[in-house]
Amino acid sequence: MTTPKTKLPKTIKIGPYEYEIRLFPDSTTSDYGACVYNHQVIFLNPNQHAERAGDTLLHEVLHAIWDLSGFDVIVDLHEETIVRSYATWLSLVLRQNPKLVEFIVDPTKVWIPDYEEDALEEATDD
Repeated sequence: MTTPKTKLPKTIKIGPYEYEIRLFPDSTTSDYGACVYNHQVIFLNPNQHAERAGDTLLHEVLHAIWDLSGFDVIVDLHEETIVRSYATWLSLVLRQNPKLVEFIVDPTKVWIPDYEEDALEEATDD
């Protein structure tokens, strides 16, 4: 199989860390992706549909966030179940709402605060 054409970012920032995005060297793996925390690398399987690859990348980003947030010490939480569920739903919401993505990326382009003077004074009267 040939390597897919990709415009994947080479790196992404997750918290204070820069993660490298790579394709699995062996495309026969059955894994869609993997996040290797201690090396700050996210691997994606090149043998998957583009929509699944987007979902997989977000899934692996959520694993990195899970690791950085310290949730792994909470015994009753099952990481894979939670990450799998949130990645798919979050991917769907972001795909269906491009204006939401634009707003999250740069809210200053569209957000014009409309403060009520009294409410603002109340908020600062500590």
